[in-house]
Amino acid sequence: MAWPTLTPPNQIKVEFYKAAERSKFETGRQVSGAKDAAVRRRFTLIWERSLPQADLDSLGAAFGTDQGGTFTWTHPISSTSYTVAYGQDSIEGHLDGKDIDRYSCQVILEEQ
Repeated sequence: MAWPTLTPPNQIKVEFYKAAERSKFETGRQVSGAKDAAVRRRFTLIWERSLPQADLDSLGAAFGTDQGGTFTWTHPISSTSYTVAYGQDSIEGHLDGKDIDRYSCQVILEEQ
């Protein structure tokens, strides 16, 4: 499974997260604890009117093949490679009429 070669995104957001479990008691007290030992990264890749139709098609094909599994994604600026999985159940491209040959799109990748 591999990330396709695409036009680089206009923006990359990075979120650090660590899943936690929370339990509430009838008294109103709450107890929480970490689900995972590691802090992981969640990357949101954003293309604003910059993703060509061919790239959107490649992304859709990769999503259809790789959704539910892990793959290697290389950060386009730092060149650091991460093992990730899609963090969403669908990918949507938007045309807004101004740039009818370029899509806007967001993809969420979660470090595994």
